[in-house]
Amino acid sequence: MLPEGYKVKGTNVVFNLEEIYKFCMRWFDHNGWSWKEISYRDSTRPDGGKVIEFNWEADKEFDRYISFVVTMDVLIIAKKIELEEDGKKLERLKGLMEFNFSAYLDKKEDFFGKGNFGKQLRRLYEKYIIRSKVEDAEEALLRDVMELINEIKAFMNLHVVG
Repeated sequence: MLPEGYKVKGTNVVFNLEEIYKFCMRWFDHNGWSWKEISYRDSTRPDGGKVIEFNWEADKEFDRYISFVVTMDVLIIAKKIELEEDGKKLERLKGLMEFNFSAYLDKKEDFFGKGNFGKQLRRLYEKYIIRSKVEDAEEALLRDVMELINEIKAFMNLHVVG
């Protein structure tokens, strides 16, 4: 699928934390994904900079048997800056923004019951009956994740300075 640790990284990105947060929320909501924040950490470095880390997990049903799962780990190391926009002084963050993604298909393990017999049935079902559906699901998941990654890259490119 998508190898764990697929990274999108930007340096010298100038942004509003709320803006990037809402950007990601809207993308998942708009594309029919359910998401939840697994963790959030915000700390101040000795030099006055900020370290912000958050982890999201999102899922989307493909059919009754297969769901998509995406994890997104975000690391931000930045300093507060002031800039002027349309005659207003604005406070922003400037620094490193890194997104780590992984994505996989989640198949309903108990669809055929538990135990050895259920495992064998599930293996045969996936290999012979729905193989093309699994391949379609993998392609659809990859398309969705690449769209998200490309939009995040575009967002960062719009906010990179110098």
